[in-house]
Amino acid sequence: MMKCQGGHGFRTRQEWEEFFNEYMSLISGISQDHILSPQLDIPKEQWVKEYRKRSQYIRKVYGQIEALLDQHMRYFTRSPEHWDKVTAGSLLSYLFRNCIQIDDSEMCMGAVDSLIPYYEEKQDEVALMKCYMVKMVGYATLDTVNWTKEILAYSRKAAALYEKKFDLLNEEERSMGISIYDFEADQLTEMANKGDITKNALVSEYLPTYHKSMEMIDRVIDSVDLTEKLHSSLPDIRMLFQSRLASLAVRLPADVFTDELLHFLYETAKTMYEKMLEEQTDEIGSVAVNEITYLMAGRMIGSADDETVRNRIMELEQLFPEPKSEGERQCDSILLEADQVIILSMRHLAERNPFMITDLKKVLKSAIRRVVTVPHRTFSEYVLCNDVYHSICPNLKYLDDRAEIVQSLLGMTVFRQMQTAFHTLMVGKCAVLITTHLIDEQPELLAGQLGTKNRDEVRNQKETIIHFSYLAALLHDIGKLFCSAVINMQYRKITDIEFQTIKFHPGTGGALLSMIPQLKEFHDIAAGHHRSFDGKTGYPMDFDNTKSPIKIFIDLITICDSLDAATDTLGRNYTTAKSFEQVLAELQANAGSYYSDVLVDFISNSRNLKKELAALIEEERGQVYYDVYSMLESMSAEM
Repeated sequence: MMKCQGGHGFRTRQEWEEFFNEYMSLISGISQDHILSPQLDIPKEQWVKEYRKRSQYIRKVYGQIEALLDQHMRYFTRSPEHWDKVTAGSLLSYLFRNCIQIDDSEMCMGAVDSLIPYYEEKQDEVALMKCYMVKMVGYATLDTVNWTKEILAYSRKAAALYEKKFDLLNEEERSMGISIYDFEADQLTEMANKGDITKNALVSEYLPTYHKSMEMIDRVIDSVDLTEKLHSSLPDIRMLFQSRLASLAVRLPADVFTDELLHFLYETAKTMYEKMLEEQTDEIGSVAVNEITYLMAGRMIGSADDETVRNRIMELEQLFPEPKSEGERQCDSILLEADQVIILSMRHLAERNPFMITDLKKVLKSAIRRVVTVPHRTFSEYVLCNDVYHSICPNLKYLDDRAEIVQSLLGMTVFRQMQTAFHTLMVGKCAVLITTHLIDEQPELLAGQLGTKNRDEVRNQKETIIHFSYLAALLHDIGKLFCSAVINMQYRKITDIEFQTIKFHPGTGGALLSMIPQLKEFHDIAAGHHRSFDGKTGYPMDFDNTKSPIKIFIDLITICDSLDAATDTLGRNYTTAKSFEQVLAELQANAGSYYSDVLVDFISNSRNLKKELAALIEEERGQVYYDVYSMLESMSAEM
C-alpha cells in the first residue's frame, strides 16, 4: 500500500479499501464462525485445549488490530490537525460508498467525528453531507431503538444538504445519498411499530418524508444509467419506499388514519400488488409483503374480510423456505421484513378472532427459526433487531409455556453471540452455586422472596428458588441484542459512543421482558444488574433498584456478573483476567456501596462456596464453554 508521509493513513480510495479489507479480514478470522465444533467427535480435553489456543490467538490479533487502528485511524482522530485534503477526501469517499457494508461502522463514526470540524472550517457542504450520512448509519447499527432521535437528526441534516447540493453531486453521490431517506423512513416506521406515531405526526412527518424521498429518487433515476451496477437497485429502492408506506396498514390501528390517508395507503398498496403481478415476481418474501399489505389495507376499508386475509397469509407462509443450515446462512432482509408483516397482521386478526391465535403461534415459531440462523454481522443485526423487538418479542406471550418462551428469547438474543452466551451461562452457574449455599446455610436471607415467609418455606421451595435465580442469570443480558458485533465480540477497545450504547442494555432488557407477561417478574433483574447496591451509581439511573421487591436477586446477579467478567481468561480481549481471590477482595472493598454487604459477607465466610466458585472460575471454565457450545449447536439443529 502507498502510505501518507510518516506512514499514517492513505492517499487514495483504493488504498483505504485495501486497509479496510485487511482490518475486516482480521476481525473475520476471530469471529465465532471459526470455533471448532464439538460435533466433530473431538474429545472434550482437545476441544478445550484448542479453544484456549484460539483465545490466545484472539488476544494476539486484538493487539494487531489496535496497532493498525493507532497507525492509520487514531493518528488522525486523536490529532485532527494531521488531516490533509487528499487523505481526508479519499477516506470519506470510501466511507460514504461502503459504510453500510462495513461491520465496524462505529469506527467509521469516529473518523467522521474528526472530519466534521475539518469540513465545517472549509464550508464543504457536500463533504458534510457524507459525514452526516456515515454518522446516521453508525447510530443505526449501534442501536436502532435507543438512538432513534440521533438517527433522525443526522438523516435530516444529511437530507437538507443532499437536496441543496444535488445539482453539484456526481452520480455515485446522488445514488448513494438515497440511503439517507431509506434510513429516515425506516426510523419513522419503527416509531409506528412502537406506537409513537400520532395522527398529526403522520401528516406532519411521515408523509412529507415519503413524498420527498419519492421526489429525490425519481430525480436520481432520471439522471443516471440504471444498467450500471451502482444504480441498478434504485427501482427496487423506490418500490421499497412505497411498500414501507403501505405497510402502515399493518403496523398501526385504523383509528390513527384519516379517511383520506387510509385510501391513499390502500391505493399505494394496490399499486405495489398490481406491479408485482405484472412483473410476475417469484421472490416469496416480496410477494408476501406486498400481497398481505394490500389485503390488510383492504381490510381497513372493508374490501377484504378476516377469514380471506388469514387463509392467504397461511398459504404464503407455507411457501417460505426452511432456515439455512450451518455454512449456508445468510441475512435475507426481505424474509425478515415479511416475517414482521405476517406476525403483525396475524396479531391484528387474532385480537378480533381468538381462534386464530393457533395460526399466530405457527407463524411466530417459523419466524423465530429464521432469526436464530441469521449470521451475527452488523447489517444483519440492524435488520434483525427491528424484527425481534417490534414483531416477535411482543407476541411471545402467545407461546404455550415459559420454557419455550425462554428458549426462543435466548436463541434470538444472547445465544446468537458466542461470547455473550458463554458469559451468560457462567453467570448462571455462579448464581446457582451461591443460591444453593444460601438456602442450605442461611435460608433466612431469602425469606420473603417468591412467596416464602420463613427459612423453612425457603428450604421447601429450594428448587423453585434456584430455578428462578438461574433464569434471572440467563435473562439478565438479553438487552445486548441491540449491541453491535464490536461491543459483543470485543475485538478492539470500545469508543465513548459504544460505551454509551452499552449503558442502554439493562433498560432494553427490562423493556423486552415487560412485553412478555410470563417473564415480567425478571424485569428488575435485567434493568438493575448494573446499578450499585446503594442505588447511588451505575446505570440506568432512572431505575431505582433499592425499591425492587426482588432486590436480593438483583444484588446476586450483579455479583455473579462481576465474578465472571473480571476472571474471564478465554474471551475478554481488552483486559487481564484476575483470580477469584483478587475479585473477592474487590467485592469486599466495595461491600455496602456497589455490592451487597450481606451477600459479600456470606460468600467470604462460606469456605465450601468459595472453593466451588474458585474451581468453576479458574478450573472449569473451559469445560463450561464446551458444554455451552455443544448446547447451542444442538439448539440450532432443533430450531
